[in-house]
Amino acid sequence: MIRSEHIKEEIKVIDGAIDKNEVTLSHIAKAVTLVVKLLQDMRSNQTAIMKKTGVTLRTKPNADSSEK
Repeated sequence: MIRSEHIKEEIKVIDGAIDKNEVTLSHIAKAVTLVVKLLQDMRSNQTAIMKKTGVTLRTKPNADSSEK
């Protein structure tokens, strides 16, 4: 699970690289990867809370109106 410490550390690294004009593609890729992982964890937590509280999740999409 991604924690705020991981993101803070990476932001410090990228901030230092920006100050030195040494930002590389790997810095950007790692930052984007961390953001995506964070969003996935947030969604997983949201889904778990919804299931725990008894909210039913829609498993099938709504039927297309042209099929009616």
